[in-house]
Amino acid sequence: MTTPHHWHEFGPAPANAPVVLLLHGFMGSGMDWAPVSRILCPAYRCLCPDLPGHGAAASESENAGANMEETAAMLLRGLEEHGVGTCALAGYSMGGRVALYLAVQYPERFTCLMLESASPGIADPEARLERRRQDEERALKLSRISQDGPDFREFLRAWYEQPLFGALRNRPALLEERIARRLHTNPRALAASLRGLGTGLQPSLWEQLSSVKIPVLLITGGEDSKFCAIAASMAALLPRVRHEVIQDCGHCAHEEDPERFAEIFRRFLQETDT
Repeated sequence: MTTPHHWHEFGPAPANAPVVLLLHGFMGSGMDWAPVSRILCPAYRCLCPDLPGHGAAASESENAGANMEETAAMLLRGLEEHGVGTCALAGYSMGGRVALYLAVQYPERFTCLMLESASPGIADPEARLERRRQDEERALKLSRISQDGPDFREFLRAWYEQPLFGALRNRPALLEERIARRLHTNPRALAASLRGLGTGLQPSLWEQLSSVKIPVLLITGGEDSKFCAIAASMAALLPRVRHEVIQDCGHCAHEEDPERFAEIFRRFLQETDT
C-alpha cells in the first residue's frame, strides 16, 4: 500500500498552527471539508485527505480497496510526510469510523476527537452480516456502472433518497451540488472501498469506547434521529465527551450549515487547547 498523495488544504495557516486531520464520508472527498476548513483557517491548519477509492485518490486502484488497518497506516504515513506528530482528529460518517479506529489504535497521535454522524460499528453479529450483504450488493451494482453513463447519476439519486438524507433533500441546491461532485468519483473504486471500509466489515468498537481518554465531541443533526440515538449511546460510554445537536440539519451538518458547525467545532478545539 502506498501513501495517498491527494491531501487538500484550504486557506493559509502559519506553519506552527495546530493541525486538524479531517476525514470525509462515503462517496465524498477531502474537498467536502472546504467550507468548514476555510472558517477554521488561519487559526488551524486543516489537512483533508481523499480516502482510498475516493476523490483524486480513486485513480490509485491499488489503494481503492484498503481495509481499516491499511487505511489507518496510510493516514499515519501521510501525517508524517506533512511533518505532523500529534494533531486533532475529526471524521464524518465513514470518515468518522476511520477516525474512531485511529483514536482507539493510536491514542498517542491525537489530542482530541470530533465525530459527526458516526458509529462505532454494528455490535450484533447477525446484523453486521446482513449489512455486509447489503454493502456487497451495492458494490456489485457500482462495479457494473460506467462513470460517464446515466446509471451512475441514477445510483446517486437513489442513494440520497434514503431516509438518512431527508434533510438534505429539503435543500435541493445543495443536493444537486453534492451529486455533481460525486459524479467525478470512479464507481468501481467506490465498489472497492465498500468492500474494504463498509460498515458490515468494520470491527465493532463499542467495547473500546471506554478506553478513549482524549476529549471527544459528537455532532449530529437534529433531523437525523438515527445518529442522534447512536451518539447518545456512545456518550454514555466515552469518558470525556460532549454531544452537540445542530437543529434544522440532518446527516451532513458540516455541509448543511458550515458556519454553525465550524463554530461548535472551533469552541471544542479551543477548550482542548488544540
